Amino acid sequence: DFILPEDMLEEVKFAVGPTIRDGKFPIVIGGEHSGTIPVIQSYKERSIALMTIDAHLDSRDEYMGTPNSHACVTRRAADVHGLDNVCAVGVRSIGREELDREDVVPHVTAFEIFDHGIEWGVKKALDGLKADKVYLSIDIDGIDPAYAPGTGTPEPFGLLPIQVKKAINIVGDRLAGFDVMEICPPADHSGITAILGARLINEALAVLGKNLRQ
Repeated sequence: DFILPEDMLEEVKFAVGPTIRDGKFPIVIGGEHSGTIPVIQSYKERSIALMTIDAHLDSRDEYMGTPNSHACVTRRAADVHGLDNVCAVGVRSIGREELDREDVVPHVTAFEIFDHGIEWGVKKALDGLKADKVYLSIDIDGIDPAYAPGTGTPEPFGLLPIQVKKAINIVGDRLAGFDVMEICPPADHSGITAILGARLINEALAVLGKNLRQ
């Protein structure tokens, strides 16, 4: 257990760094979304893009006194890999301070996806990413809480599980790493959020297997 994100950063880098340096495919399962930060920081500068599926933009400079909060994930990724290697998909909750700046993190809202389809939304995100390879981070609150209630910051009007399944497959051969974050077991009374998270990991493994066979 860790009190602050900083207590966790080096431990995650120590655990995941060798996998990344060996060119292997990391799959990370976490609680708070700040666990994605040390994973992305373990890649060489501008060598990978981060695409998140998330209800929130997570692009604050700092939150609650730390720059390594769950609310700062995309901003920390942009620090290392550039703003043109970050995009958030399924967003529907953005703070004013995240928009009132010149370097707004690129994003596709859930409402745009409802209007145009998940294929359109993911392809729009991918087209804006400069790096060839993509690390896909799924914050479970990107999915509508009717299907994923077990999370700390649920937001209505979210993506459907089938849309997220499709998103993983659309990333396809660009997929180079994957995580599922923000599942909160005490809030997951029926266990359906954990089941969904496990199924999404299976989907990422299926895409990895397909990529390895090609």
